[in-house]
Amino acid sequence: MNGYFQNLLWFVVFVVGVSFSASGQNGRSVDIKLSDTGTKAYDELRETETFAMGGTGYAGTTSKGELALRQLIKETNAKEALLQLIEDATPEGGLYALVGLRGLDNEQFEAAAKTFLDKSEADERDATGMSVPAGSVKVMSGCLIFVEKRATVVKNISSGQYDRYVEKMVG
Repeated sequence: MNGYFQNLLWFVVFVVGVSFSASGQNGRSVDIKLSDTGTKAYDELRETETFAMGGTGYAGTTSKGELALRQLIKETNAKEALLQLIEDATPEGGLYALVGLRGLDNEQFEAAAKTFLDKSEADERDATGMSVPAGSVKVMSGCLIFVEKRATVVKNISSGQYDRYVEKMVG
């Protein structure tokens, strides 16, 4: 019986250790020093399923993703966090990271955009009730929700379509 409990204890320690090291602090795979508010913003962007900049919905409210990006950009380690989001986030969260990087460091944006576009993903996924094919993202503009090719949205970011939003954040 003593050996059973000892084995059980080692198993629990192993599972807890593996779970902690795989997910990192607050689900991040890499530990980036962020404030509590910055960590919440990072997590929001990592999990977001819709990319929306500017007024959305009937009332023209600002999306949770844009609000999270505003907060994350204020962090001391904003660039590092945005670069990590390219790896960790949903494709929509990665787009927010690219918008932020374009506003903070255009050279890093160019490299991150290539990494983002080269990143493979599942054939098809569900984004809050909407089927999104591989290579596409769920976008909201005003009252409209639609699916757009990732490359098209990255091209729009690169061309400066979202610069006015970021200028308010960093300026």
